[in-house]
Amino acid sequence: MGGSIAAANRTDRTGAVFTIRLPVPVTSKLQAEAIHDATRGPLRILVVDDEPAILRFLHASLESQGYIVATAADAHTALDMVRRHTADLVVLDLGLPDMDGLDVVRQIRDGGENLPIIILSSREKKRQGQSVRSWRRRLCHKTFRYR
Repeated sequence: MGGSIAAANRTDRTGAVFTIRLPVPVTSKLQAEAIHDATRGPLRILVVDDEPAILRFLHASLESQGYIVATAADAHTALDMVRRHTADLVVLDLGLPDMDGLDVVRQIRDGGENLPIIILSSREKKRQGQSVRSWRRRLCHKTFRYR
C-alpha cells in the first residue's frame, strides 16, 4: 500500500497539476489521535532527500496542501530535527550521502521515537534487499522524473 505521485496537464493549458498521496501507517490509537488532532494544528512533515529538486517539489506540494514542511538534505540534520521533536511524520529517502536511510530509521527507533516514517526510494526492487521488505507498507517508489 504505497503512495503515488501523478502529474496531469491542466485542461486550460496553463500548466500542470501534481497530486501526491502519502500513506500514513498508523500503528496505535495515540498516533492516530496525533495525526488527526485539530488542536495541534497542521501536520508537521520532515522531508529528507539529498536531491534539491525533489526537496523543492515535495516541500511546495505538501505545503500547498496545508502541511508545515521542513527539509533536510542529509541524515545527520534529519536526526537532529527528529530529536528536537520538530516533526509528526518523516518522508525519508533511502539513498542519503552520509548514511543509509534504513540506518536513519534504526536510529530514530533506537532513540525512542515512534513517529510514522514513509520511505521514498528510486532503487530497483531487486537492489533493495531483505531489509526493505519489512517496510513494504511504508515504501513509496520515486516514479517521477524531473529535468
